[in-house]
Amino acid sequence: MTVSLIAAVTRLADILARENAALQTMDMEAATGLLAEKTSILADIAVFQKGQPADPPANRPGMDDLADKLRTQVMENRRLLEIALIAQGRVVSLIARAASVQHNRTIAGYGIGGCPTTSRPPALAISARA
Repeated sequence: MTVSLIAAVTRLADILARENAALQTMDMEAATGLLAEKTSILADIAVFQKGQPADPPANRPGMDDLADKLRTQVMENRRLLEIALIAQGRVVSLIARAASVQHNRTIAGYGIGGCPTTSRPPALAISARA
């Protein structure tokens, strides 16, 4: 493994650590803000790996520790992303249910002069930031 590839893998582990910290606090804005940086470093790693023969383990001092660190960060990232997706699904479900309840609350009746009237449900606005 070249020094630049080791640096790239180290950067990826650091990015995942920052993303995991954001996901632990449910700071989705910070977590998604790291996507471009993570995608870029993964592209860099893919370029390094193209056409490179695998180094024998004896020629990789310190790589076992780096591989363990990256593996740990990836496993934690996966776990936290699954939790975030479940939470996000629950929020969307609650909003959809609330909108449905409001939509079904139309009140029909008669107004002045016996003309039929309907009361519209209040407007529902949803704002999302990612």
